[in-house]
Amino acid sequence: MDMFQITALGIIATMLVTLVRNWKPELAIPVAVAAGIVILISISGQIKYLITALNDISNKTGINSDYIVILLKITGVAYLTEFASGICRDSGESSIAGKIELAGRTSILYLALPIALTLLQTITSMFNAV
Repeated sequence: MDMFQITALGIIATMLVTLVRNWKPELAIPVAVAAGIVILISISGQIKYLITALNDISNKTGINSDYIVILLKITGVAYLTEFASGICRDSGESSIAGKIELAGRTSILYLALPIALTLLQTITSMFNAV
């Protein structure tokens, strides 16, 4: 599905959610979640391509593939956090959305820690070599 189709789906889903919210408010959230899932599934091919391309780059450049995996996990956490907190905000639960965002940021820092430690060790070893 190209970006035009995804955008059209998003606009149609937004109009549908607005109509459903006026008719049966309890069904608006499931409709919004379903639309989000359809959009995520529609970009799964692009995600697979990106993962393959990053693995190829890792293999060709000699970059440790563990770092690529960490970056992919961080990206996944960021997108998942944004998706979940957006649903909560759309439902009027900004407090829960804030907690999800805090958990996402904490997870990202936790995942990034090995890269940060390796970077600090590299910098330290460069200064010690001088």
